[in-house]
Amino acid sequence: SALSETPINRLSIGVQSFDAQQLQQLGRIHNPLQAHQAIQGALDAGFKRINIDLMHGLSHQTPQQACHDLQQALQYPLEHLSWYQLTIEPNTYFHHHPPPQPDHDTLFEIQQQGQALLHQHGFNGYEISAYEKNHQACRHNINYWEFGDYLGIGAGAHGKITHSETGSIFRYWNIKHPKRYLQAQAPYQQSLKTLHPDQLPEEYMMNALRLKRPCSLAAFEERTGLSRQHIESTLQHLHQEQLITRDPDKFSLTELGERFTDNVVMAFLNT
Repeated sequence: SALSETPINRLSIGVQSFDAQQLQQLGRIHNPLQAHQAIQGALDAGFKRINIDLMHGLSHQTPQQACHDLQQALQYPLEHLSWYQLTIEPNTYFHHHPPPQPDHDTLFEIQQQGQALLHQHGFNGYEISAYEKNHQACRHNINYWEFGDYLGIGAGAHGKITHSETGSIFRYWNIKHPKRYLQAQAPYQQSLKTLHPDQLPEEYMMNALRLKRPCSLAAFEERTGLSRQHIESTLQHLHQEQLITRDPDKFSLTELGERFTDNVVMAFLNT
């Protein structure tokens, strides 16, 4: 309750699943009861803005099981949910020991049924895996997807900074392990890299195309410092392939483009 009296006005709770077996297979150290207690505790403390993170596409998961997870979350008076498919990242335990995920048809059915359930409860998808109602979209998440700058504070945190004079864009990430981070002398960054101009179109689109709204070319120019002509040939190609629709100042993914978003993003690689 003391935390709710600070300027911090939003909590995000990494539940991942309300299924004990799935939590164990994901390597989480909490159980379903503790997840429920964390959510109720945040509500009892007076927090109005609470997000729950849930995964789907888990080991042997059926559409019914995935929707049951969502129903567990929807019993609370929440106005934001993050519901995303389990992805296998390089250099992780699951990369070396991949779990038996559902097949593509089942994953599609999970997505369809889950979205229908969320819509029934008044949630709107404003980003690939984020859902809100009552205009409670997460502002800091939107800043990420709009390629804005942000500070990474604490062990393992990532940040992005645009130099105010040169326009150069930097990404950095801090020392990952908390003990080493606490023992370190400033600076605390484990790595710092400058984004090359050729990387910027893909970096920008990898974020902006997650949002369920048209991509502004003026915003692209403002955030990257590049002219829209830099990506004109790529836009023409994507339009010919019926992956996007175009207006003079913006473009949007078609239904086909939404199904192949990764391919659209890759088209901007080294443009």
